[in-house]
Amino acid sequence: MVLRDLEENLSEGDIEAAVNSLKTMGFINYFGMQRFGTGGYSTHTIGLKVLKRDFEEANRMIITPAPLVQGLREPDEQRVRAREALFKFNDGSMDAATAINYLLPSMGIERTMLQTYAKQEKATDHDGAFHSLPRTVRLLYVHAVQSFLFNQMASLRMKDESTRLFAIRGDLVVQEDDIKKYSQVHLVTAEEEEKKTYSIHHVVLPILGSASVLPENETRKVIDDFRSGVDDAVWDNPGVYRKLMAQPLDVDWKVLRYSDATADLMENGFNQVTETSEGQSRALRISFSLGSSEYATMLIRELTKTDSTIDSQINMQNKAADEIAEQAAAETAELAGGVDDAIVDDDVAAASLTPEKTEKEVFESIEH
Repeated sequence: MVLRDLEENLSEGDIEAAVNSLKTMGFINYFGMQRFGTGGYSTHTIGLKVLKRDFEEANRMIITPAPLVQGLREPDEQRVRAREALFKFNDGSMDAATAINYLLPSMGIERTMLQTYAKQEKATDHDGAFHSLPRTVRLLYVHAVQSFLFNQMASLRMKDESTRLFAIRGDLVVQEDDIKKYSQVHLVTAEEEEKKTYSIHHVVLPILGSASVLPENETRKVIDDFRSGVDDAVWDNPGVYRKLMAQPLDVDWKVLRYSDATADLMENGFNQVTETSEGQSRALRISFSLGSSEYATMLIRELTKTDSTIDSQINMQNKAADEIAEQAAAETAELAGGVDDAIVDDDVAAASLTPEKTEKEVFESIEH
């Protein structure tokens, strides 16, 4: 991948140090933000309601449209009507059968739930509406809770800088490659902590299940707090484990210079990149390999020390779009400087569509 528009005060030595740190230490193996959805409510928030069997509130959250994000293009009229219908169903001012008529083809989850509600005399069977969703969709919300708990535990475990290199007492560690076998985890002892027996790369955290072994240190507090009000019986799997740290392999990188914001800086089999030592801007081209369920977005977050939330990403995207638009405007102005406007106007007028000319003839005259 290519990271463009590097800050000018960032030296190549700084970049090399950051990449080398990534190679040796890796990054916290967080679940990426995409795991938690982009709807009106995050998927783990909905999942918490599901686990507490509050299906009325869970369904309301699922049906609630995502907020409009500043910086994205405005929704078209059809999407506006669909959003209004969902809001009205939630506040009781529109029945399910009517609201369905406004939904977009992409709103499959909402449609399934509203169809179930429409069959009821009164939309009160919230349990039935939720369970009308495919099992894979229902599990998505529970898995989001598991991912959220893992991220919370990872943040708590790595909070203390003095314990970031080696396993401490009460950590869970594995030595085997297959960390899914929950019977193979080992609780680190005080003696092992003192001897620095295990590195931080041996540490795992539970993806919470009914038979999960939990850490016996401060990290456990996340799970203890969560379990208040949640029945363990809802977990239909014994639980697995996930490495606390992810370490990329096959890391290769290079700093490139460029002037054209739209120029290809990475070969993809269809283009050829011409590298230059000149150019107003710099980019980092980096390649790497990650293991299963390790997120490149979290690697980039660690490498760049930037926020990975959707608002932050949209701001960066808009900045890049503005730069491209400015460059295009400058190129257009440069081209226009050598063209007689009167000639252009006459040619366009001559090629305009009239009843005597077919569309094909107009295009031919413009091409000529």
